[in-house]
Amino acid sequence: MERGSLHSHFLIWLDGGSNPTDIHQKLQDSSFQARFFDFFEDIIHHHLPDILAELDLKFDPRVEH
Repeated sequence: MERGSLHSHFLIWLDGGSNPTDIHQKLQDSSFQARFFDFFEDIIHHHLPDILAELDLKFDPRVEH
């Protein structure tokens, strides 16, 4: 496993939201589970920005010079 790779972790706790135990119990219902994961698929996005740049294809950022 490579260490130091750019990444992030987020924890968002909404006031008045369900506690993890309640959510875990509700996830046993396939209808709730589908809505739960559809919600996150809708709001979570990840992508690389569109950039115009000349890239050196031989460059390996994991190698120290």
